[in-house]
Amino acid sequence: IKDEFQVEATPDQVLSKARQLLKKRFFRFFVSQEDGRVAAFATRGGLSRLGYVLIHLGLLILLVGGVITSKFGYSIYRWGGAGDFIEVPKAPFQVRVDDFKVITNQRGEIKDYLAVLTVVEDGKDQFTRKVEVNHPLRYKGFNFYQSSYTMNARAITDAKLGIALKGQSAADLVLDVPFKKKVAVPNSPYSVKIVDYVADFRMENNHVFSASAQPRNPAVEVAVFKGDSLLYRQWSFLYFPDLHKIKDAPLNVALRSFHPAYMTGLEVTTNPGAIWILFGIAMMTLGIVLSFYLYHKRIWILVEPAQNGKVLVHIGGASTKGKRQFTQEMNTFFNEMKS
Repeated sequence: IKDEFQVEATPDQVLSKARQLLKKRFFRFFVSQEDGRVAAFATRGGLSRLGYVLIHLGLLILLVGGVITSKFGYSIYRWGGAGDFIEVPKAPFQVRVDDFKVITNQRGEIKDYLAVLTVVEDGKDQFTRKVEVNHPLRYKGFNFYQSSYTMNARAITDAKLGIALKGQSAADLVLDVPFKKKVAVPNSPYSVKIVDYVADFRMENNHVFSASAQPRNPAVEVAVFKGDSLLYRQWSFLYFPDLHKIKDAPLNVALRSFHPAYMTGLEVTTNPGAIWILFGIAMMTLGIVLSFYLYHKRIWILVEPAQNGKVLVHIGGASTKGKRQFTQEMNTFFNEMKS
């Protein structure tokens, strides 16, 4: 876009007016003089030329971050009950599950579930954090997401045990016994302790295990003490109360009911290339903004002597984008310079 015209003014006056008009439009203004002619150059939005460079460079950085993540990152699933340690591959620390709760509403529907995790590093507890859905634990580039839960096949919170002394009915006394805590039997020198639990009892080669996490055949192993001395251990089955009874035992123990314990399901992820991916995305975004929303505009002005005390002004302009808008802007500039 160009124009030329004559005005009654000196070259300095023309350039001073052009400088004021273009400064208001945020142009940078440069002047040079040679052989009686004065030239000026104004520019705005030169950074837009970096847009395509930033886009391509950001794409390369994004690909580098993806390669780093695919080679050194991972996403694994781990289960843990209260007191269990979650092993974290390639991490200089462990995570201990201190507690896990399933929160229900008044109708018994699951409202939320959360785990209490403690980061253990160099044998010392660093900090404890509650983890729930959409609120993960993050530490040293590793993320722990609360993903799911299930019943613990080898632990419960507590159980009700029917207790009767030798020769009596097991219905005479019912005790609430927390898991792995000794409870005294009233009016007797005995105490009981639940030392093990199996949700779906199976035995193979004298090895007790659970066939599933569902309580299809639940059983507890009860230790009977007299004072501080262990007398014996026996398994008590919820659905088969007469199975595995010990003949002439001083106590008759029967499992009546129990409250299950739950295990948290944690998704453990690490993404060492995340910072590179984010940096690449940010660089590409900046490049797109510069390329599509910032126009590189340039204006050249040449002033040379004319006849009758006037000067001849040549003005030309160019823009990388927005031709129509730039044409209107230049026509306005031409009129202002002529007035």
